[in-house]
Amino acid sequence: MKEVKIRGRELAVHLSLSRAVLLRKEKDCSGHTVYVYALSDEEIAALKEYVKEKQKRNYY
Repeated sequence: MKEVKIRGRELAVHLSLSRAVLLRKEKDCSGHTVYVYALSDEEIAALKEYVKEKQKRNYY
């Protein structure tokens, strides 16, 4: 398990729905909320694939 910091509510909701473990919420230096999750290597790979597909769909 690795600690992964996520910035963005949409990714945080996706991880929460996939039953990932939220360790804590933090604030970065500019005041944005950063979510810290404990993820396995397979979950990290799935998250990267989700982000890649999301970017591909939103590309104009």
